[in-house]
Amino acid sequence: MSKQEYIHQLKAKLKGLDEKEIEDAITYCEEYFDDAGEGNEEQVIKDLGTPGKFAAQLKAESIIREEETGTKKKNSAFRNFWIVLIGLCALPLAFPILLVVAIILFTVFIIALSLLFALVVSAFAIITSGFPLLVNAFLHLDAPGNALIAAGGGLFCIGLALLLGSLSYCLVKKLLEWGTKLFSSIYEKAKGGKRHEKA
Repeated sequence: MSKQEYIHQLKAKLKGLDEKEIEDAITYCEEYFDDAGEGNEEQVIKDLGTPGKFAAQLKAESIIREEETGTKKKNSAFRNFWIVLIGLCALPLAFPILLVVAIILFTVFIIALSLLFALVVSAFAIITSGFPLLVNAFLHLDAPGNALIAAGGGLFCIGLALLLGSLSYCLVKKLLEWGTKLFSSIYEKAKGGKRHEKA
């Protein structure tokens, strides 16, 4: 693969980053190729990795930089989590590190899935109790005391279900943010703090 082909493919893979970041990445690559000299393209590609892997690393570094500087964009926590995870997987890491990352991810995923399932089932069970109570309240308006108790119970159940739904959403968001920070930290340690930035 030639320098031009590499840079062309890299540009395509970097879509979604700011123009400045793309420009810096391309300049970094051009300088890297130029410093290596003609005939050393294969060695440069071996050093940088394929355009896809290099782009994944650059995107992960962009998310990590945003986290560090507090200039987060309006990206979803889910998107940031996967970008950093893919960037981590793109690093030429030793097998044991990838195995540890996979085990951590699997454990967190199972715990989060279990909690989310419990919250969703609880919310569903509570809301299905609330609506019949409301219906019962309207059907028995001839007994105002019983109707008010049923209506209050129904509204309480619906409110509690909505609260559990909101809690589920917040839990998933927080877990994804925590996962992003965890994998960002692993990424930084694996890279030794070095980033692909223009000097």
